[in-house]
Amino acid sequence: MLLDLLMIVFFIAVMFVPTYIAYKRKLKRRFACFWINLLVGWTIIGWIPLIAWAALTSAIEPSGTV
Repeated sequence: MLLDLLMIVFFIAVMFVPTYIAYKRKLKRRFACFWINLLVGWTIIGWIPLIAWAALTSAIEPSGTV
């Protein structure tokens, strides 16, 4: 029972890695990344493009830069 619960928590944590990366990098479309991750992130076909999107797209530039 406890092992099952730990496996579920681990799966959910791994599933949301793209969202975590998007939020840490302050991507413009981090909310879209979250919703897409929630809907199709549990499939490997959805998760791989999401992790690429979160890791490779440009982040928001800090305000005040010239």
